Amino acid sequence: MKHTQYIRVYASYLVAYMSYKIVLYTLDQICEQVDTRLDNENEVLLPDDLKNISTTHSYNIGQEVVHSLKTRGGQAVALTSVKKLLILNKAKNLVDKVFIRPISKIVVFLIMRIPITKKIYRGLKALKIIIASLGAMLSVRLIARFDYWALILTDALPQLPIETRIILSGIRRLRMGKNGVHICIQQSTDIGNLVKDEGILIEKKEKELLDFFTFYEMLPENHLFKNNIFTCIVYMLIFLAYADKNGFKLAIRLLYRLLRKGIISLETYREIVSQLVIGGVPIIDVIIE
Repeated sequence: MKHTQYIRVYASYLVAYMSYKIVLYTLDQICEQVDTRLDNENEVLLPDDLKNISTTHSYNIGQEVVHSLKTRGGQAVALTSVKKLLILNKAKNLVDKVFIRPISKIVVFLIMRIPITKKIYRGLKALKIIIASLGAMLSVRLIARFDYWALILTDALPQLPIETRIILSGIRRLRMGKNGVHICIQQSTDIGNLVKDEGILIEKKEKELLDFFTFYEMLPENHLFKNNIFTCIVYMLIFLAYADKNGFKLAIRLLYRLLRKGIISLETYREIVSQLVIGGVPIIDVIIE
């Protein structure tokens, strides 16, 4: 399983790199053709005697090279390489004809007709690398969501610090659970209000919190509600942190007690606490004295 995780990580790097190079090359070619066309538009017309120079000579360099290699023995590998280069050249010409050239013509047309377009073009031209980088990020985003990449990164990179693993894991749970938070948001709101109520006995408050925490812990990792309950727990604790300091301290102490007794795992405890700190709760408030 670990090996497949490594493969996925490096495959994503490859996709991002290839996307970056393709987008950057395309932008370079478009800008080059646009600049050439703009220069041609501003050129002075050539004299008549220079217009009659023949440019109909046929340049069959690729075919001559292939023919030359065919007449020599032991050149099969070189011949194959030349053929591959010719195929790549044809593919390049096809992309230029179908994609790059039409776009460059449109850009030149807009620049000649709308003056402000030239300023926009210059700005985009200066940001080619940034645009290519965004294209690379988008290609990875189309392959998988952040949650998936966070999961495989935490599993596939052994040198990743444990603190970073916990934070990424907690963020992933929150993101995956937020869309289904309606499943438990009413329950977590009721428990938060109950803990906040000073007229309720502490024993009853602890029982409600205990049931909520242990219910989350007993759910298997692939359970449909696992991330939803995690999100509701974090939201409830953040609500208590700002609405009722005493109730929040009660919940945090209970959470720590469950950890000491082995009812919840260290990973669960760290994930919840890390998301409380990220959510704005002062770290001093989550430290158990």
